[in-house]
Amino acid sequence: MRIRSKRIASQTFFFLISWIGLLGVPMTGIIYPYFFCVASPGACAGCPLGTLQHGFIGTGGLALLLFLFGFFGILVLIFGRALCGWACPIGFLNEILYKIRGPLLGLFRPLEKPLTPMAQASVKFGMDPKYYKYMILILIPVASFVTGKTIFTMICSVGGVVATIPTILFVGGYEFNQPLFAIKMILVLMWLVIGILVMRSWCRFLCPLGAAMAPGNKLSFLSLQYDRGSCTNCNACVKVCPMKVDVFNDRRSLECILCGRCVEACNFSSLEIQLLGNSVLKK
Repeated sequence: MRIRSKRIASQTFFFLISWIGLLGVPMTGIIYPYFFCVASPGACAGCPLGTLQHGFIGTGGLALLLFLFGFFGILVLIFGRALCGWACPIGFLNEILYKIRGPLLGLFRPLEKPLTPMAQASVKFGMDPKYYKYMILILIPVASFVTGKTIFTMICSVGGVVATIPTILFVGGYEFNQPLFAIKMILVLMWLVIGILVMRSWCRFLCPLGAAMAPGNKLSFLSLQYDRGSCTNCNACVKVCPMKVDVFNDRRSLECILCGRCVEACNFSSLEIQLLGNSVLKK
C-alpha cells in the first residue's frame, strides 16, 4: 500500500470519526487531537482552542488548562505535527480544496510560485506568512482573558465551515444574530478561496493549533530522518512538500507535518519516518 493511500485512508477515518455524533454518539469529555469545532452537529468531543479560551475566561480555569496541556503534551511528544498530516479533518479539507481548482475551469491560478520563495513574502508583508499562525495563537488567550469571551470562536472560519454552515443547511434553528456572525462568514469565504489558491494554506499560515504543536517536532519520538550519503540533491522531496520545508537544511522543521510525501518522492531511499530510531514509514 503506497504512502499516499495510507495517508488518505487515515485522513478519511479521522474525518468520519469527527462527525460520529450524527450517529447518536453523545458528547464526551475528550478533546479532539486536532482542529474541529465542538458546535458541529456531528461533534462528540471538545475543541482544543475552545478549551484554551474557556480556561482563560474562568470556566474550568487551571484544571481545564492542565488537562489540555497534558493531553496535547503527550500527543505532541510522541507524534510531533504528524496529527496535522495524517488526522486533522481541516488539513484534509484544505487538500481537497486545492485539488478542485482544475475543474473550476481555470478561474483560479495557483499562487505557489510567488509564495514559494518566502523572501518575497517577507519583503511584501514585513513578515514571513508562516509566522502569522504563531501570532494568532498568542492573541487567542490574551483576547479571551481581556474580554472574558471566546472571541476567536465567534469569528473562527473552521467553526463556520464545520459547525455554522452545516447547522444552517441541515439542522436549522440557527440564530443569525450571533455576535460577529458577518465577520465569521467573510472569513469562511476567505478560507475557501485561499484554500483553492494555495496548497495547505490554513496549515502553513493561519492554524494556531499547528503553531502550538510545532515545537514538538524538535523533540518528538516520531521524526523525519534524512540520509545525506545516499541523497543526490535532486530536490524531488522539496518540490512535493505541501508545507514548503527545506528538507536538506531544516532538520526537524517546525513546519513539517510528517505527511510522507517527501519519502514517497525520493527515488534513492534517502528519507524515512522513524519512531525512536525504528523505521515506520519508508518507500
